[in-house]
Amino acid sequence: MSVTVKVPPPEVARAIEWIRHHLYRFHQRLTPAPASMLEMILAGWTSQAVTVAAELGVADALAHGPLAIDELATRVDADADALRRLLRALISRGIFRNRRDGRYELNALADTLRSDAPISMNWAARFYGSREQRERWTLLVDSVRTGNAVVAALRGKESFDYFDEQPELAEPVDREREPDAARDEGAPVEPCAGRERHPRLDRGQPASRFGRAPDQRRPGELVAVVTGARHQEV
Repeated sequence: MSVTVKVPPPEVARAIEWIRHHLYRFHQRLTPAPASMLEMILAGWTSQAVTVAAELGVADALAHGPLAIDELATRVDADADALRRLLRALISRGIFRNRRDGRYELNALADTLRSDAPISMNWAARFYGSREQRERWTLLVDSVRTGNAVVAALRGKESFDYFDEQPELAEPVDREREPDAARDEGAPVEPCAGRERHPRLDRGQPASRFGRAPDQRRPGELVAVVTGARHQEV
Protein backbone atom coordinates (compact mmCIF):
# COMPACT_ATOMS: atom_id res chain seq x y z
CA MET A 1 0.00 0.00 0.00
CA SER A 2 1.39 3.39 -0.97
CA VAL A 3 1.54 5.90 1.86
CA THR A 4 2.27 9.60 1.52
CA VAL A 5 3.99 11.08 4.54
CA LYS A 6 3.85 14.83 5.03
CA VAL A 7 7.28 16.09 5.97
CA PRO A 8 7.35 19.30 8.05
CA PRO A 9 9.56 22.23 6.98
CA PRO A 10 13.22 21.81 8.01
CA GLU A 11 12.95 24.61 10.58
CA VAL A 12 10.01 22.92 12.28
CA ALA A 13 11.71 19.51 12.22
CA ARG A 14 14.89 20.97 13.77
CA ALA A 15 12.87 22.74 16.47
CA ILE A 16 11.03 19.54 17.36
CA GLU A 17 14.32 17.64 17.42
CA TRP A 18 15.84 20.28 19.71
CA ILE A 19 12.86 20.08 22.10
CA ARG A 20 12.88 16.28 22.19
CA HIS A 21 16.63 16.20 22.79
CA HIS A 22 16.45 18.57 25.74
CA LEU A 23 13.40 16.83 27.20
CA TYR A 24 15.37 13.60 27.05
CA ARG A 25 18.34 15.23 28.80
CA PHE A 26 15.96 16.65 31.43
CA HIS A 27 14.53 13.16 31.93
CA GLN A 28 18.07 11.85 32.48
CA ARG A 29 18.77 14.49 35.11
CA LEU A 30 15.69 13.48 37.08
CA THR A 31 17.42 10.23 38.08
CA PRO A 32 20.86 9.52 39.54
CA ALA A 33 23.51 9.04 36.86
CA PRO A 34 24.02 5.31 37.65
CA ALA A 35 20.28 4.65 37.28
CA SER A 36 20.13 6.59 34.02
CA MET A 37 23.14 4.68 32.69
CA LEU A 38 21.59 1.36 33.71
CA GLU A 39 18.46 2.25 31.73
CA MET A 40 20.58 2.73 28.61
CA ILE A 41 22.51 -0.48 29.24
CA LEU A 42 19.30 -2.48 29.57
CA ALA A 43 17.61 -0.85 26.57
CA GLY A 44 18.71 -3.82 24.47
CA TRP A 45 16.26 -5.99 26.42
CA THR A 46 13.36 -3.80 25.33
CA SER A 47 14.54 -3.85 21.73
CA GLN A 48 14.70 -7.64 21.78
CA ALA A 49 11.24 -7.88 23.33
CA VAL A 50 9.88 -5.74 20.48
CA THR A 51 11.58 -8.03 17.98
CA VAL A 52 9.99 -11.11 19.56
CA ALA A 53 6.53 -9.51 19.40
CA ALA A 54 7.10 -8.73 15.72
CA GLU A 55 8.38 -12.22 14.96
CA LEU A 56 5.38 -13.82 16.68
CA GLY A 57 2.95 -11.50 14.91
CA VAL A 58 1.26 -10.34 18.12
CA ALA A 59 0.12 -7.02 16.64
CA ASP A 60 -1.34 -8.78 13.60
CA ALA A 61 -3.25 -11.15 15.87
CA LEU A 62 -4.73 -8.18 17.75
CA ALA A 63 -5.54 -6.17 14.62
CA HIS A 64 -9.23 -7.06 14.70
CA GLY A 65 -9.77 -6.46 18.41
CA PRO A 66 -8.76 -7.39 21.97
CA LEU A 67 -8.00 -10.98 22.89
CA ALA A 68 -7.58 -12.94 26.11
CA ILE A 69 -4.07 -14.24 26.70
CA ASP A 70 -4.94 -17.89 26.01
CA GLU A 71 -6.56 -17.12 22.67
CA LEU A 72 -3.76 -14.75 21.73
CA ALA A 73 -1.14 -17.36 22.62
CA THR A 74 -2.92 -19.92 20.46
CA ARG A 75 -3.04 -17.55 17.49
CA VAL A 76 0.68 -16.74 17.63
CA ASP A 77 1.75 -20.25 18.66
CA ALA A 78 3.33 -19.24 21.96
CA ASP A 79 3.24 -20.34 25.60
CA ALA A 80 0.52 -18.34 27.34
CA ASP A 81 2.48 -17.61 30.54
CA ALA A 82 5.64 -16.62 28.65
CA LEU A 83 3.61 -14.41 26.31
CA ARG A 84 1.93 -12.74 29.29
CA ARG A 85 5.34 -11.90 30.71
CA LEU A 86 6.54 -10.56 27.37
CA LEU A 87 3.48 -8.33 27.05
CA ARG A 88 3.86 -7.11 30.63
CA ALA A 89 7.40 -6.00 29.81
CA LEU A 90 6.29 -4.25 26.63
CA ILE A 91 3.32 -2.59 28.31
CA SER A 92 5.72 -1.12 30.88
CA ARG A 93 7.40 0.63 27.92
CA GLY A 94 4.13 1.90 26.47
CA ILE A 95 3.69 -0.85 23.86
CA PHE A 96 0.33 -2.70 23.85
CA ARG A 97 -2.40 -2.27 26.44
CA ASN A 98 -3.95 -4.57 29.05
CA ARG A 99 -7.65 -3.82 29.48
CA ARG A 100 -9.51 -3.98 32.77
CA ASP A 101 -11.22 -7.16 31.60
CA GLY A 102 -7.80 -8.79 31.23
CA ARG A 103 -7.73 -8.81 27.43
CA TYR A 104 -4.87 -7.32 25.45
CA GLU A 105 -5.20 -4.77 22.68
CA LEU A 106 -3.17 -2.51 20.42
CA ASN A 107 -2.25 1.07 21.18
CA ALA A 108 -0.51 3.59 18.92
CA LEU A 109 2.98 2.14 19.37
CA ALA A 110 1.89 -1.48 19.11
CA ASP A 111 -0.07 -0.69 15.95
CA THR A 112 3.19 0.14 14.14
CA LEU A 113 4.18 -3.54 14.57
CA ARG A 114 1.34 -4.72 12.34
CA SER A 115 2.79 -6.06 9.11
CA ASP A 116 0.11 -4.19 7.15
CA ALA A 117 0.22 -0.91 9.11
CA PRO A 118 0.32 2.23 6.91
CA ILE A 119 3.87 2.83 8.13
CA SER A 120 4.92 -0.54 9.52
CA MET A 121 7.94 -1.00 11.76
CA ASN A 122 7.47 -4.77 11.81
CA TRP A 123 10.23 -5.31 9.26
CA ALA A 124 12.59 -3.02 11.20
CA ALA A 125 12.02 -4.91 14.44
CA ARG A 126 12.63 -8.24 12.71
CA PHE A 127 15.72 -7.06 10.84
CA TYR A 128 17.55 -5.02 13.47
CA GLY A 129 16.72 -7.52 16.20
CA SER A 130 17.72 -10.53 14.12
CA ARG A 131 20.39 -12.95 15.29
CA GLU A 132 22.64 -11.82 12.42
CA GLN A 133 22.42 -8.17 13.46
CA ARG A 134 22.95 -8.92 17.14
CA GLU A 135 26.05 -10.94 16.32
CA ARG A 136 27.72 -8.13 14.43
CA TRP A 137 27.01 -5.54 17.12
CA THR A 138 28.65 -7.71 19.78
CA LEU A 139 31.85 -7.28 17.76
CA LEU A 140 31.75 -3.49 17.78
CA VAL A 141 34.63 -3.35 20.26
CA ASP A 142 36.85 -5.12 17.71
CA SER A 143 35.94 -2.58 15.04
CA VAL A 144 36.74 0.33 17.34
CA ARG A 145 40.09 -1.22 18.28
CA THR A 146 41.17 -2.12 14.76
CA GLY A 147 39.26 0.31 12.54
CA ASN A 148 38.04 -2.64 10.43
CA ALA A 149 34.39 -3.18 9.55
CA VAL A 150 32.71 -6.08 11.34
CA VAL A 151 30.81 -7.53 8.40
CA ALA A 152 33.82 -7.92 6.14
CA ALA A 153 35.78 -9.60 8.94
CA LEU A 154 32.87 -11.76 10.05
CA ARG A 155 31.45 -12.76 6.65
CA GLY A 156 34.40 -12.26 4.32
CA LYS A 157 32.45 -9.81 2.16
CA GLU A 158 30.75 -6.40 2.28
CA SER A 159 27.30 -6.02 3.88
CA PHE A 160 25.19 -5.83 0.74
CA ASP A 161 27.16 -8.56 -1.00
CA TYR A 162 26.38 -10.75 1.99
CA PHE A 163 22.69 -9.77 1.85
CA ASP A 164 22.64 -10.86 -1.81
CA GLU A 165 23.15 -14.41 -0.63
CA GLN A 166 20.70 -14.14 2.29
CA PRO A 167 17.22 -13.36 0.88
CA GLU A 168 15.57 -13.49 4.29
CA LEU A 169 17.86 -10.65 5.42
CA ALA A 170 17.78 -8.67 2.16
CA GLU A 171 13.97 -8.43 2.11
CA PRO A 172 13.72 -6.07 5.13
CA VAL A 173 16.61 -4.00 3.73
CA ASP A 174 14.69 -3.60 0.48
CA ARG A 175 11.77 -2.26 2.48
CA GLU A 176 14.01 0.17 4.33
CA ARG A 177 15.48 1.72 1.23
CA GLU A 178 12.29 1.78 -0.88
CA PRO A 179 10.92 5.18 0.29
CA ASP A 180 14.30 6.91 -0.09
CA ALA A 181 15.19 5.32 -3.40
CA ALA A 182 11.80 6.05 -4.91
CA ARG A 183 12.02 9.67 -3.80
CA ASP A 184 15.65 10.16 -4.75
CA GLU A 185 15.60 8.38 -8.08
CA GLY A 186 11.96 8.76 -9.13
CA ALA A 187 11.95 5.15 -10.34
CA PRO A 188 10.89 1.71 -9.07
CA VAL A 189 13.28 0.18 -6.56
CA GLU A 190 15.37 -2.76 -7.73
CA PRO A 191 16.07 -5.64 -5.36
CA CYS A 192 18.71 -4.62 -2.86
CA ALA A 193 22.03 -5.80 -2.18
CA GLY A 194 25.06 -4.80 -4.17
CA ARG A 195 26.50 -1.55 -2.88
CA GLU A 196 26.53 -0.12 -6.40
CA ARG A 197 22.71 -0.36 -6.45
CA HIS A 198 22.20 1.49 -3.19
CA PRO A 199 21.81 5.21 -4.03
CA ARG A 200 22.24 6.52 -0.49
CA LEU A 201 25.44 4.59 0.12
CA ASP A 202 26.77 5.68 -3.27
CA ARG A 203 26.37 9.27 -2.15
CA GLY A 204 28.21 8.52 1.09
CA GLN A 205 25.09 8.92 3.23
CA PRO A 206 24.12 6.67 6.13
CA ALA A 207 22.07 3.64 5.12
CA SER A 208 19.22 4.27 7.55
CA ARG A 209 16.25 6.34 6.46
CA PHE A 210 15.41 7.34 10.00
CA GLY A 211 17.94 10.20 10.17
CA ARG A 212 19.35 11.49 13.42
CA ALA A 213 17.95 10.40 16.72
CA PRO A 214 17.22 13.33 19.04
CA ASP A 215 19.46 11.97 21.77
CA GLN A 216 22.21 10.64 19.50
CA ARG A 217 23.77 13.42 17.47
CA ARG A 218 25.45 11.35 14.75
CA PRO A 219 24.34 7.71 14.92
CA GLY A 220 25.50 7.18 11.33
CA GLU A 221 29.15 7.04 12.36
CA LEU A 222 28.47 4.08 14.67
CA VAL A 223 26.47 2.28 12.00
CA ALA A 224 29.25 2.90 9.49
CA VAL A 225 31.80 1.26 11.77
CA VAL A 226 29.78 -1.93 11.91
CA THR A 227 28.52 -2.12 8.32
CA GLY A 228 31.57 -0.71 6.58
CA ALA A 229 29.42 1.90 4.82
CA ARG A 230 31.11 5.10 3.80
CA HIS A 231 29.77 7.96 5.90
CA GLN A 232 30.06 11.71 5.78
CA GLU A 233 28.35 14.59 7.54
CA VAL A 234 25.21 15.72 5.73
